[in-house]
Amino acid sequence: MTFTITRQEIADKALSMRGVRFLHQGRSRETGVDCVGFLAVILTEFCYPIVDVVGYRSNPPAKVIYDTLCKNFDEIPVNEVSLGDIFLMRIGGGRKPKHASILVNDKTDLANGVEFEIVHAYALGGRGKVVKEPLAMWRTQCVRGFRFRGLID
Repeated sequence: MTFTITRQEIADKALSMRGVRFLHQGRSRETGVDCVGFLAVILTEFCYPIVDVVGYRSNPPAKVIYDTLCKNFDEIPVNEVSLGDIFLMRIGGGRKPKHASILVNDKTDLANGVEFEIVHAYALGGRGKVVKEPLAMWRTQCVRGFRFRGLID
């Protein structure tokens, strides 16, 4: 199966989810999503096949998140993450990465004075929803990169 999705379409879909409430293991814009559910909703809305994970605890083992990303996306070097790509990140002071976000702007934005930003479903710090934040807040926490399969530039 071939997909013809662009980086901008992924970023736009991620941005359209801002404000969706956080819900552990959530997989719906209406009821809520967690960070993996955020990605699952995007995959589903683009009609991508998805290998989902269920039954994980609120503080899942990092391997569960990593394996789920590997089954659904292509791993890339973290320094190659670009518009529409995914960061696997450490969160909450943990050493192991178990959180995911999507980069929603590119070098053109940066040249125009807009800093890089990510969108992610985030429960900590009283946010409890899908938010857009400066990548600078998270840069040191980003440890792996992933890309949608079949992406066209």
